[in-house]
Amino acid sequence: MMSWEDRHDTMTFLVLPQMARAFQRFEGKPYPDLTCLSCHGENAEDVRYRMPNGPALDPKRLPGKDSPDPHVAKIAAFMIDEVTPSLAEMLEKPDVGCFTCHVSKGAP
Repeated sequence: MMSWEDRHDTMTFLVLPQMARAFQRFEGKPYPDLTCLSCHGENAEDVRYRMPNGPALDPKRLPGKDSPDPHVAKIAAFMIDEVTPSLAEMLEKPDVGCFTCHVSKGAP
């Protein structure tokens, strides 16, 4: 298990820069604007950056690449094809999935 300092360094110097560039490309923005709070939430310090703490997803209705809404399909494809595998590799955790970051709707 990583210490708080090791987790901080991994997130600050590896995960944040790589994810910021990935989201920058995906969103077509001239500069990256991802911050710690983008994923860890506005209450990140209160929860000591514990995850999952991201926006809630309904496990019975997960967004998919086949969504009839093209915007949802595009975001799902990006999360499934780029974000999740990249995060799994950076954290050296093959079991990274939607609920590594997102809270499950209906969870206590």
